[in-house]
Amino acid sequence: MTTPEIIGALTNYSNIFPREALSEAPQHKEELIPLLLGALDYVCDNADNLIKEKSPYDLHFYASFLLAQFREKQAFPKLIRLLRNNEEILDYFLGDTVTSGINRCLNSVYDGNIGLMRELIEDTNAYEYARNAAVQAYGYIARNDPAVHAGMIEYFRCFIHERLKDDTSYIPTSVSAMIMEEHLFELIPDVKFLYDLGLVDHFSHGPYDSFLDYIFDYTKRPDNIFIDDVVGELQHWAKYDDDPTIPPKPAPPAKKIPAARPPEEKPQVITKKKIGRNDPCPCGSGKKYKKCCLPLGIKFDNKEENEVPSLGTIKSYPKELRKLYDSSQPYDLMQDYPRQGTPLAEGQRIITEFYSQKAIEIDIPVYKALHHRSIPLWVRRDRGREDIGRIDFLLKAFTMFTQICAEEQLETFAAFDRKYMVHYESASWVAVLCDLLEEYEDDISVEKSAALESVKAAIERMR
Repeated sequence: MTTPEIIGALTNYSNIFPREALSEAPQHKEELIPLLLGALDYVCDNADNLIKEKSPYDLHFYASFLLAQFREKQAFPKLIRLLRNNEEILDYFLGDTVTSGINRCLNSVYDGNIGLMRELIEDTNAYEYARNAAVQAYGYIARNDPAVHAGMIEYFRCFIHERLKDDTSYIPTSVSAMIMEEHLFELIPDVKFLYDLGLVDHFSHGPYDSFLDYIFDYTKRPDNIFIDDVVGELQHWAKYDDDPTIPPKPAPPAKKIPAARPPEEKPQVITKKKIGRNDPCPCGSGKKYKKCCLPLGIKFDNKEENEVPSLGTIKSYPKELRKLYDSSQPYDLMQDYPRQGTPLAEGQRIITEFYSQKAIEIDIPVYKALHHRSIPLWVRRDRGREDIGRIDFLLKAFTMFTQICAEEQLETFAAFDRKYMVHYESASWVAVLCDLLEEYEDDISVEKSAALESVKAAIERMR
């Protein structure tokens, strides 16, 4: 294809994937770059008129990804300019690109001007998901640019405390997610500040204890942070019908049509829902499907929500999945706890670098008692027995807690937390212990029941 033919194939919207044009584009890179840069300017200069005319113009969409694949730095300020438009304009011209790819486009064309990125992040008039993409891209850029990484800790600390303390948008959540994924351990207290203000959406990566687990977990860090292959990137997007260059699958054999039923025996129509990656996980964890059962290979497609898999289905699962459905197997209460021993790879950090051994010793039994675990709904559970176990763990932690407070003359929960908090505030878990002791007072030993008065006294004395 010639350069004009490629541009012609990419200029207007089509539901047919332009495989040939995109495949040929790298061979015409030098001729295409000024035309693609012009497409970004054209949309920014004429956005309102194009929307009013319901224009099918689409070249800017392909320009964003092709320029990213070409690593064309001139595209960086133009993409930033485009992303600073309002929600209506971005929804019309970029759609799902704002949340699925534009962050990596920004990273791929970054020209060294981090100030432009910061302007977009701080622009409260910009679309919050465009700002979110900029936050993610900032983390990607810093991963590969020591100069950017050197200044990002102080920048985001100031941004959190000066700009986000009253921000009810999604930006505090995106900032905490970026800090988690990029393992910016120095900012853990600052993320705790956002959690304390109630500004972090728990649906994204859970409450604070889950955030702390994730920041030490190097298996969840996204590695695909550049645009390297536009065809592979876009060919499966929902905007396209089946690719005509790929032979269609053979049609299934025709089914025999059953005889019509009498009117009084109309079959009941059951609508089944396919679970999306961003939907709540059907296992009941409260997390997104993609952050819960999906990575484990557990699929819920074409099943009623909360439907229990059949025994035959469970037996077909891999060994590591079958144990999740076997209620006779004890659940590993420390499965998600951050690593304490030798790092698995060079450059990785472990929790003992940031918290004392004594703090971790107190934290572990509290974690075993309170940490949420994604246990499928169909696993038979004895809630009462689990609560008794939680009492045992929390009483062990409480014994250490009272001993430390006496030895070090710590008179408030806040004073204890400043030195020993890891996953949970002491006031919160001691209150949970008090509630459990009161609820199960008739089911526990006299010794454990007697501890209730000590717990109540601690709450009254140290709050």
